[in-house]
Amino acid sequence: MHINLEGLDLAATKFLLVKFYFTNKDHIPAGITQIERKAESELIKQRMERIKAATPADTRGVQIVDNALNTSASMLFSALRREGMVLLDIQSWEQTKKGRPTKYVVNFVWGLPQEGIDEIEVDTTAFTENVVWFCHVWQNPTDVNTVDFVGRQPGQKAKHLATVEDGHLVVNPA
Repeated sequence: MHINLEGLDLAATKFLLVKFYFTNKDHIPAGITQIERKAESELIKQRMERIKAATPADTRGVQIVDNALNTSASMLFSALRREGMVLLDIQSWEQTKKGRPTKYVVNFVWGLPQEGIDEIEVDTTAFTENVVWFCHVWQNPTDVNTVDFVGRQPGQKAKHLATVEDGHLVVNPA
């Protein structure tokens, strides 16, 4: 486990993707739009091409947090709102990779208020109450950064909290 104590600077973040990975589709709350996604390998190829075009010298992101176990997201959404970010979009999709079980991804897209786009209100209790996750945070070479919550563990005690302090997304001991 690695945690960069400085965290992810939100001032350098145009959009923050907060993704939750489920192995059981039934855990995803009703009402979240499911979209069709291209094959994961094709998505990765397209993403890498965009990143290389934007930053030819360095195409890899920096992992700010690697595998912080038993992380609670219970404070994260309200902390992002206090920083002036709003929930711009939410969607889900099936992620399939050859030789691996299917995962169901719920993607929250956070950013600064956008003209003509209303903030989305959604019940987040399935992601934040009485459940902890393994947490990974990536500072990407673009201004779109990522927080991944994987390995859902209901009923476990939090050892870490994902939140925002001094303009930085951090994962601190609980």
